[in-house]
Amino acid sequence: MNRRELLASLGTATTASVAFAGCLGQETVQCDPRDGDAQLGDIPVGSDGTVSFRGAVVGLPENGRVLVNDTTGNAALIAGEGVEAIDTGEIDVGDCLRGEGQVVSDSSWSNQMSMIAVTALESVGPAERDVSAVGARPETSFEVDYETRPDNCETVVTLQHVGGDAVPANELLVVHRASDANSTADDARHWWHDLDEAAGPDALVEEGDSVSFTVEGSHNGSLVWVGEWSDRFEAWDVSPC
Repeated sequence: MNRRELLASLGTATTASVAFAGCLGQETVQCDPRDGDAQLGDIPVGSDGTVSFRGAVVGLPENGRVLVNDTTGNAALIAGEGVEAIDTGEIDVGDCLRGEGQVVSDSSWSNQMSMIAVTALESVGPAERDVSAVGARPETSFEVDYETRPDNCETVVTLQHVGGDAVPANELLVVHRASDANSTADDARHWWHDLDEAAGPDALVEEGDSVSFTVEGSHNGSLVWVGEWSDRFEAWDVSPC
């Protein structure tokens, strides 16, 4: 039995596994939720709680996250409490991982995909099902600006493409919500082309393109790229009054 080290504990000089021991064999394994595991696609965006999971690696973004799919949906794994990092050098696309962690509600909401801060993680072998790597996030930069109107407690938020790849309008989602914990208002979701009357769903958002919208009261929000997975481009938090 060999052991694949996946988590580095804080305060240690070397990588150390946490909680699980992994057996490295070439026999493929079924890689979907077992009894007691969360179904990643059913975790409400913005929820929290402790979960166990079992999913195949479908992406390894450069920011240290690990993207997994359990046949119901995707989630991003990040280092949890007491963990310095996930050793992505020991992980390949197609590996079946099982683990435990805490769903991070704010990060999940702002990225529109479940973010799980793992405290235990192991590879149990290559997934028996066909697994393909998801596409990379566009190399694109956006800026957010806002103009407050304290007299009526409104803010005009402007998002502008300032360089890099063009992005289809139907892959750019704007989400925002009231910051007041007592607010009963629903979260708002708008695709870029919903906010830009001149752009259709198939339009490309290029450098210099922008959209503006108005929010009332204290709000936070984010501009999210939504492709085979999702990731936040920009975020904001405004309190005009």
